[in-house]
Amino acid sequence: MERQRKQLESSLKEVEYLFSREEIIRSTGEFCSSLRKRGRAKLCFSSCTPLSVGATSDEGRMIGVDER
Repeated sequence: MERQRKQLESSLKEVEYLFSREEIIRSTGEFCSSLRKRGRAKLCFSSCTPLSVGATSDEGRMIGVDER
């Protein structure tokens, strides 16, 4: 029972982590598209890749972020 509880807790932490990561990436993407609209795509490229917020390609794929 105790072991199951610990597994559930760690799964919950992982899910919370991925959701917070997705929020960061989504807000970075929104920031990015606003830069693109104003013709500042060069600034965008470096600030908008998932790597800039510390996501690995696996995490990016997991939460539906396209790889660059």
